[in-house]
Order: sequence, then C-alpha cells, then structure tokens
Amino acid sequence: MQRGPGRRCAALSHKRPTGVFPPEFSRKHSPVDRTADCFACEDIPEVAASFAKKKTGLRGVLAGASLRPRVGDRPTKPLRLIAFNAILTMLFLELALFLASKANLLRIDLPSYSIANAKPFWADIDPAFGVWHPANSQYRHVKSCFDVTYASNAHGMRDRARDLTADQPRVVVLGDSFVEGYGVADRERLTDRLEAQTGIAHLNFGTSGNFGVTQSWLLYKTLASRFEHDAVILSVLPDNDFADDDFANAKTVFGDRYRPYLVGSYPDYRLTYHNETMAKARLREFGQAFEAALSEFTYTAKAYSYFKAYFKAPKPVGPADGAALPAPSLYFDFTEAQFDRLRYGIEQIAALAAPRPVLVVTIARRSDYRRAAREQRVPPLVERLSALSARLNIQYVDLLGGLKADARLDGLFHACDPHWNAEGNAAAAEVIGRWDFLDRSARTVAQRAEFSPPF
Repeated sequence: MQRGPGRRCAALSHKRPTGVFPPEFSRKHSPVDRTADCFACEDIPEVAASFAKKKTGLRGVLAGASLRPRVGDRPTKPLRLIAFNAILTMLFLELALFLASKANLLRIDLPSYSIANAKPFWADIDPAFGVWHPANSQYRHVKSCFDVTYASNAHGMRDRARDLTADQPRVVVLGDSFVEGYGVADRERLTDRLEAQTGIAHLNFGTSGNFGVTQSWLLYKTLASRFEHDAVILSVLPDNDFADDDFANAKTVFGDRYRPYLVGSYPDYRLTYHNETMAKARLREFGQAFEAALSEFTYTAKAYSYFKAYFKAPKPVGPADGAALPAPSLYFDFTEAQFDRLRYGIEQIAALAAPRPVLVVTIARRSDYRRAAREQRVPPLVERLSALSARLNIQYVDLLGGLKADARLDGLFHACDPHWNAEGNAAAAEVIGRWDFLDRSARTVAQRAEFSPPF
C-alpha cells in the first residue's frame, strides 16, 4: 500500500483537502499514530472513530492536532463484560454455597442480614484472659439447623443479670462454647437446666473463641471469683482445649490474637501473651470490621472464614508405618506437656476455690466416642484426671462414659454443628446433677422452701 502525503484515502475515495499532513506529525508520532492518516485503517478502528468524533475535524488535524485516542473515547465493552462475568460468578457461588449449607454438606454459619451482627459477640477484649463478650451486647447466630439470639449482661456473661452478692447457694460454671450454650437458647442449655432442676443458681462464665483451661483459670481469678458462690464446675473439652493452651500452636492457628499461654515446664511456667498488648488486639479488630460486616450478608465470606480456620487447624499425624489413622481423640493422643498444662490449670482453680467443692467435667465429641469404641479400654485421660482429682480432693465426672455411645448419641448433637443440641444439654445436666454437692444443696433449698412462711 502506498504511504505518504500523496496517496488516496481508501475510505473516502478522494484526496485529502490539502493533500498532506504536516511533516512534524510524522516526526512526533509513533508508527501507530501515523497509520491514522487513513480513516479506514483496519488495524486501529478506534483511531478512526476517535478521529471522526473530534470537534476540530480535518482542519484541526492539519493544524497539528494529535490523533492519539483520548481515554474517554476508548470502548468500554470489554470492561463491562468482565464486570458482568464477575458478578455472574459471584451469584452462582452464592447460590451453590446456599444450597450446600441447606443440605448440611457445608457446616458454615449463615448470613444474618443484620448490620448489628457486624459488631463481634466474641472479642479479645479482656487484659487477663483475652476473649469475652462485650457487656450488654446481642448477637444472632444462624446455621441451617438453628437460629438463636445470644445476649450478654453487664458483666459480659451470656447470662441473666447477676449480682456480686447472694443470700442463696450459687455455683460458678467455667468452660468454653459447650458451657456457653452454642446454638441453643438460654433455657435449653446446661447451666439453665441445672438451675431449674436443683433450684441453685448456676452462673455461666462459658465463652466460645478457643477458650482453654488456662483462660478459665484466669477468668476465675480475675472475674468469677468476685461473685459470691459455694462451688465451682470446670468443663474440659479435650478435643481442642489441649491445642488452645499450646503456645507453639498459637502462631499458626490463632494468628495475632491476644491470648494467654503457659510457657516453660511444669510447675515453673511463665504466663505469656501472644500479641503482647491490648492495643495490637484492638488494631486487629478494626482490620476485621469490614470482613465481619461482609460475612453477615454473603455466604461466600462465611465460607471463606470457615475454610481459613479449617486449614489452619492442626491435623492428626498418621502412624509412621503407614497404617490406617484411627479416629482422632485427645482422650488418648495427648502429650505429657499438654497434660502438665491442664493439670496446672486445674490445680490453680482448686486452690483459689478452696474450701469450696470443685467438679471437673470432661466433654466428649463424636470422634471421641468412635475412638473409645475401637479401643475398648478406659481412656488414659480419664485415668490421669481421676488420680489428679483424688489427690486434690475434688470431684471428677467424665461424659464420655456418662453419655453412652448408644443409638441416641447422634440425637445429642446438632445436625449442622458438632456442639450439643437441646437434648445433649439435657442429658449432660442429668449426669452432672447427680454430683453430691448439688444433690445435698437441692434438698436443702427444697426444705427451706417447704418450711418458709408463705408471706
């Protein structure tokens, strides 16, 4: 094809009005720009379109105006297509996660569609033990098999209003999400059922958020012990309490969360806080505000949080000989270092509570029942805690043996979650209610009610 000032424009089929472009145009512009001297150039049709739109027309070009297309003149169709495909993908992903969660194929929390839930109900806010509930707060917890609203009192307890003083017997109950009543209404959980069946107030100091025995000890020392009480119940969940109190595990699983740990060897531990200052913990909360808000409106964000926690959690290691991995259970697979930290926490609580009676309760999950059925022996943890309790003159109840792995076992847990449902809480309350302290105290309360005047 002829190029230069004397060639015809194929698109217009006539010579340009003046016949030439200024010589400086060819020196100042790139070859791509120079090819724009033909309106019909097939290589860059957008240039021709931009050229046709210029208000200055050919006279402006002949006067030396640049033919480089303006940003606003570029076509937006590819960008619109990308945006459309991204939105369509998100919608299909939301639909797939919705269907998977409804079918219990994916056990994630569900969006509540409430901006009020963007404020966390469990936050690392206490300088002594870390995670706790903000005072007088509420949270709606939604999964495919339950929809429950939690509320905290003025002390941050998920409980009714409680005074520091009392003229009736009271029991302090320490523990994690099982004690708190994860996924069940207040009236259906362990502490409320124990209170109803014994007539004795049970103060609920349980909380979710990876709450181990070290944290229970510090919570009792700094908060729960301020409430007048006559006995203490400490729950232990072997399935995760050992990992929750493991400082080496913290850096991988809990990131920069503000949490206390026992570092060193028994009994000469040093109390250490991961993410050492509360200021760092508060800064982290600001960074999570957007993620929390997004989680309450999309299944995708809920699934992201679920899988992030899942892949960070430690996985059981199989035998070196390549044999099949047994059902994991910390009733059997704990280390001496892990038991030493558990023992130390129990000893500290028993010493602080003395001379009040103390009951230690171990809680089993489905995997613990499966492992126990395979082993057909008393779990090592039960043997060790029985011996420790006898030495400390405290009581011990194991729910692995107390709640038999019979046909109704699956009926004790949520279908969409590994925590107890209402029936599970009722079964646990039935076993724990046989504790001799509760039995004696319940009879005393009943006798007082029988002989008290009716006015």
